[in-house]
Amino acid sequence: MVRGKGITNWPVEDIPGADDVFLRVHKDFVKSPGVPVNAFRDHPKHRGSMSVNWEKYSTAEQCRQSAKSRPDDNAVLRMNVGKIREVPTQVVLHAPIPDNRAHSEVQGEKTPQVRMLLARLATWEIELAPDR
Repeated sequence: MVRGKGITNWPVEDIPGADDVFLRVHKDFVKSPGVPVNAFRDHPKHRGSMSVNWEKYSTAEQCRQSAKSRPDDNAVLRMNVGKIREVPTQVVLHAPIPDNRAHSEVQGEKTPQVRMLLARLATWEIELAPDR
């Protein structure tokens, strides 16, 4: 649907458990080898949830390029939606925004235990270049 001055309101869809989502991770969170536990955090900008991109409408590279500045300073993690939903208190919902149909949210408090569980199920889709 298109309303007003070219603003697109995408329909909200159910995300199947078999699908994956991408999480952009800034280089400041990548301090050592392995998936950084501190990358899993909620953002006030996104109603206190963790912002991800649904693979149905985004590639890992598109997720990376959505950084406001210096996309090369970001890596991208891949996570399975069904596995995220198995983590206590975590809910995955499609939450498209006008400029990003893939935008989705992982809702639920990111306690230290939740962050550890999310880190265990995440895999690198795009790693940082060695000089980053």
